[in-house]
Amino acid sequence: MDTPTPFLVPSGLNEENYLDWLFSLNNETCKLPCWWGIEPESTNFSTLDPVMAPLGLRELGHRESMPDGIIPSGFSNSNNSFGNVSGVFWFWEQVYQGIKVVLEPSSSTGGGLSFIQTHYELKPILIEYGMPSRVLVGLIADAPEPTTTWVYEIWVFYDDKGMGLNCRGPYDLPTSTDHAIRVCLNRLDLIFLYLQSPNGLRDFVEYQFGEELGIEYLLEHQFLRPWEEVTGLSVAEFYSMFSRDNNDCFDSPRELWQ
Repeated sequence: MDTPTPFLVPSGLNEENYLDWLFSLNNETCKLPCWWGIEPESTNFSTLDPVMAPLGLRELGHRESMPDGIIPSGFSNSNNSFGNVSGVFWFWEQVYQGIKVVLEPSSSTGGGLSFIQTHYELKPILIEYGMPSRVLVGLIADAPEPTTTWVYEIWVFYDDKGMGLNCRGPYDLPTSTDHAIRVCLNRLDLIFLYLQSPNGLRDFVEYQFGEELGIEYLLEHQFLRPWEEVTGLSVAEFYSMFSRDNNDCFDSPRELWQ
């Protein structure tokens, strides 16, 4: 591992200038899985305050360490133009190993909303980082309670980069006469970013629910299915559809999810 580096925040920045500084980081020196100047397996600092405080984010404290010694530390806010931002950092021996970030575009405004739309929604991720290594989809055809909508999940992985993107939003449940479920990814409520060094200590998706419940379990029980099975299209076609084409929607056979 490279020698850990301290995280340095310029002094005297108000929120607007701080956002500009974060924008410049993402545009120049801090590509994912680096997040807002924090580089997994490189950045070393004992508190999240230097980067979190200028945005109104606050550390929620450290939880018990994992069996391998990794310690999770949560953070959240609801005080600025980024809207509701929360997540977890995992660190080991004072060095940050991985990050889970939860963003709510629907609660963001102004520069914060523009920043999320420009950097963290599906299309800009695809344009910036290219074709993903795999894509998974989670849907249902029949809700367990009376309702006309449900929540889709789209998982997009860049395994060689240590990145996972999970987008969630509403879709209309099919009627009794519909043969397909239509999902439109421009209906977006939540974005989950899972970030770590490509050679990190643990599989970042294992932390999804705060316990070792991995993607393999969800696939085995068919809560998630590969994009190819769901649509009959390849990952390359997914990339083309949602990065270059003016297309926000896809269909999946209803019977697949019953």
